Amino acid sequence: MLSKKFPKGFLWGVSSSAPQTESRKNRGVSNWDIFIDKNPKGDDYSNKICTEFEERYEEDIKLLKQAGIKSFRFSISWPRIQPAYNNGSLDKTGVELYNKIINLLIDNGIEPIPTIFHWDIPDWAGDFRDRNLAYRFAEYALKVTELFSDRVKKWIIFNEPSSVALLGYGTATFAPGIASKESMFAAIHHVNLAQGLAFKALRTNLPSDVKIGTTLSLSRTRGEDDSPENIEAARKAWEIFDAVFLDPLYGKGYPQDLLSSFEAYIKNDDMDIINSSPDFLGINYYCRLYVKADSDPKNFFGFTSGQAPKELPKTQSSFVVEPDGLTEILLYIHKNYNSPDIYITETGFALDEPEASHGVIDDSPRSQYIYEYLDAALEAISKGVNLLGLSYWAATDNWEWTSGLTIKFGLIRVEKNTLLRTPKKSLAYYSKCINENSAVEPDSEIDL
Repeated sequence: MLSKKFPKGFLWGVSSSAPQTESRKNRGVSNWDIFIDKNPKGDDYSNKICTEFEERYEEDIKLLKQAGIKSFRFSISWPRIQPAYNNGSLDKTGVELYNKIINLLIDNGIEPIPTIFHWDIPDWAGDFRDRNLAYRFAEYALKVTELFSDRVKKWIIFNEPSSVALLGYGTATFAPGIASKESMFAAIHHVNLAQGLAFKALRTNLPSDVKIGTTLSLSRTRGEDDSPENIEAARKAWEIFDAVFLDPLYGKGYPQDLLSSFEAYIKNDDMDIINSSPDFLGINYYCRLYVKADSDPKNFFGFTSGQAPKELPKTQSSFVVEPDGLTEILLYIHKNYNSPDIYITETGFALDEPEASHGVIDDSPRSQYIYEYLDAALEAISKGVNLLGLSYWAATDNWEWTSGLTIKFGLIRVEKNTLLRTPKKSLAYYSKCINENSAVEPDSEIDL
C-alpha cells in the first residue's frame, strides 16, 4: 500500500481570484463587468458584490489560519491596480489593499502566492485579438511584481489561458463573448505571447530567489467511446485545449496540423519569447474532458462535448469526480515536459449542501472527494512526479463566472444576502490532512 504521508514541506493551500471574490467598488470597469451587464440574468449571476473580499479579507484570513492553511493563491485585480492607463501609473489605493492582504497573510504564517492575471482586463486595455494587449500586460506585470517581490517569492503569471482564449473568443461562453475561429487563434497566440513577455520581464528584473510559474487547466482528453472518429476527436481536443498552450511554453511549438491557423499572428521571435520553461507549473485539474466528433461545418473545433462514464459521481457543476485522471495528467506532464516542479493550483467540488444544523454544514461528500484526489496525488508522487503542493478551490464560496452564485465550491460558506462566513465540515477535514501532512480517511467525528 502507498504511504498516506506527503513529502516534508508539501505546501497545503487554498485558492481564490479577485474577480470572483472582490466587489466592483473602488476599481475600474473590467471586461467581465461589461459581459455580465450585457447579459443580465438576475442577482444570483451579478458580480457587483461577490464576497466583498476586499473589505472582509481579515475575517477570511483568520479562518484560514485557524485551519492551518499554509498558502493562499489569490489574484491581483488589474482593473483595481490600474483602472486607467494614466501613463502606466498604478492606483495607490489598490496597491495599498494588496499590501495589507500580503502583509496579513505573512503575519499569520500563510504564504501569499499571487496570480497576476485571472481573466479580468480593464476596459481601457482592449482584448486579446489585439497583439498590443500582450505588451500592455507585460508592462503591468512588471510594475506589480516589483511592488511586492520583497515579500512574495512565488508568482503565477496566468490562470488558465485556455479558458480565456477558447471560451472568450471561440465559443462566446466567457468574456468578451466572441465566437470566431480567427479571433480564437489570435487570442491563443496573443495570450501565449503576453505570458512569455511577462516571464522575460520578471526574470530580468526580479530577485533571483523569486520563483515564476504559470497555471494551465490540464486534463487528458477522451472520446465518448472508442470509435475511431471519437478517438480522433479526443486528439483534436487535446491539441486545442492543452497542447497549444503547453507545448510552446516548453519550446515544442504549436501542433503541426494547427500551424496554418497561427501563421497570420506569429512574428519575429515570438516562439522564442513564448518558450519560457517556468520555474514551476501550476495545474488546475477537476476531471477528464470527454468529447465526440461533430461534422457540422459551423463547428470549427470538429468535436463537441461528450458524455463521461455514467458510473462517475457528478457534482453540482458540470464536472465529474475522477481521481485517477489526476494521476494520469501528472504522470503525463512529468514524462513529456522535463519533469517540472508542479503545484496543483486548483481542484475542487461544487455540491448541493444542506443548511447548517447546530452551526455545522455537513458536506461530507466533499471530504471524501478530497481524500480520493489526495490519494491520486500520492500515487503520482510515488512514481516520481515532483508535486510540491496542492491548493483546494476554493477558500470560500464565490461568484463562479456565468454560474454566478448558484454553485458552491468553498470550504467556507458565504451567505448570499448577509455575506456571513460559516466554515464547513470539509474545512475541518482539510485542516486535519494539513496537520498530519497526510491523506486522512474521512471520519464523521472530525471536530469542527
